[in-house]
Amino acid sequence: MSETTVGTYLKKSRTAKKISLQTVSHKTKISTTQLANLEQDRFDLLPSKPYIIGYLKSYAKILGVDQEILLELLEATYNSPTKENLKYFPVGEQVKSGSITKIAISGTLVLAISVWAIFFFYNKTQDKLTELKSITPQEVTAETPLQADAQEIAPPKEIVATPGPEPEPPPQVVAEPKTEVEEKLTFYTITKTLYSYRKDGAQETIDNYLPIKYQNSVKAGNQNVFVNAVYGDTWLTYKAGDGPIRKFVLKKGRSILIRGKAVRIFLGNVKSTEMFLNNRPLSIDSRTGVKSLVFPQEEKGNYHLPLFVFKDDGSVITSEEFLSAN
Repeated sequence: MSETTVGTYLKKSRTAKKISLQTVSHKTKISTTQLANLEQDRFDLLPSKPYIIGYLKSYAKILGVDQEILLELLEATYNSPTKENLKYFPVGEQVKSGSITKIAISGTLVLAISVWAIFFFYNKTQDKLTELKSITPQEVTAETPLQADAQEIAPPKEIVATPGPEPEPPPQVVAEPKTEVEEKLTFYTITKTLYSYRKDGAQETIDNYLPIKYQNSVKAGNQNVFVNAVYGDTWLTYKAGDGPIRKFVLKKGRSILIRGKAVRIFLGNVKSTEMFLNNRPLSIDSRTGVKSLVFPQEEKGNYHLPLFVFKDDGSVITSEEFLSAN
């Protein structure tokens, strides 16, 4: 195992169990692109190390393998990259001291040659120098697990989502065979506490992250849920009252107000947000960053986890719709 990378181990375990990459993606909510990069040890195309650790923990549950093995392999891969895979590591990751020495020597040589070339060029063309145009490079950030679908557009910076009229039922069509994901879905009645109201620093949180106009927009008799993506991107799938199911990526710095008699929300990276219910800041626990929420919480027993079923064709239905159809 010492010569096996974490990506190789994942791919061999998955193929041995005859589990498709699409199945892993549906169950972990990690894109197939990110999973493929993970299996190829393409750390340069993956988010930072804490995100990769989260991926591995989710992947371990699907494969039924010990997550500690994956984490040990990850550390071994990060701390002792070979010459062959060194180019795939993000800039700044730890590499062998020998490699660092070679890089430093090469860098010094290149610097010396560059200085000589600059002075030579200056002496030959001093009278012909013209002002050089400055070029600002485009800022590029690490790719995160939160990628909006190509057909979807992120909402405006501030949105008020209210339930609309119930859509007309679609025309009857012949049901397609169930996918592998649909056949293996297991549903659970919600019993645990989903959220509580924050006590420490509640007023400070309101002042900093809940705009006055939203504080004044609360409608009595409704669940007024305000989500502010303060610390990073988060993806949302939600249903307010009898309105349609919506899904998109809420980019960092944007916010949304979801209002309805009953509201169901499925979030990724919930820890990157500040959430409020009827102007009260919420405290939400999640080990993985993924969270299912029902408002009001007293009605959680009427619903099942997962709240939504993501189908292969890109459509989404509620668990109740799925159960009634099957």
